[in-house]
Amino acid sequence: MLPTRLNFLSPEKRKHLKQLANLQFAKSTVEICLIVFSIIGTACLGGYWVLESHVDSLLSRVESTARRNREKIMLIEQINASVKNIKSFQNAYKPWQPFLAEFFSMIPDGIKIQNLSLNRATKKCTMSGVAALRDDLLTLQNSLRSAPYIAEATVPIDQLILQKTDVPFTITFTLK
Repeated sequence: MLPTRLNFLSPEKRKHLKQLANLQFAKSTVEICLIVFSIIGTACLGGYWVLESHVDSLLSRVESTARRNREKIMLIEQINASVKNIKSFQNAYKPWQPFLAEFFSMIPDGIKIQNLSLNRATKKCTMSGVAALRDDLLTLQNSLRSAPYIAEATVPIDQLILQKTDVPFTITFTLK
């Protein structure tokens, strides 16, 4: 059996009492929401403080590490710059030993070289000296002309005509 309720209040007071109950429910709901929000806000604020302290400690570690390694980094940069310079020199450098070995093997025995100069910009080479015989000088000229790394070799004709022995000469040749 259902309990019976007797309500001796007037309809106006009953309506007013119902409004008060609804108002009390809304008030309680708002209070609970504010309490929940304040707890969440406090937790977020605490989390922010913890994360901020961790970020600060990480930044200080990174800064101290960078400070300690700054000298090493500068040394590495200097070494890299030196290696880069060395590479550029090596690219510009051509080994002369094979060239000179082959070049001097082409010179006949009767030739004495007194001067050998090279202009790297124009790749012109001038060689002067004394040839024991005119034939030695002609052999040298032909050897230079047949060399694969020499573009052209010239001996002035007046040097060939004047003397047959102990011929002073100056040969100009261009490298390829």
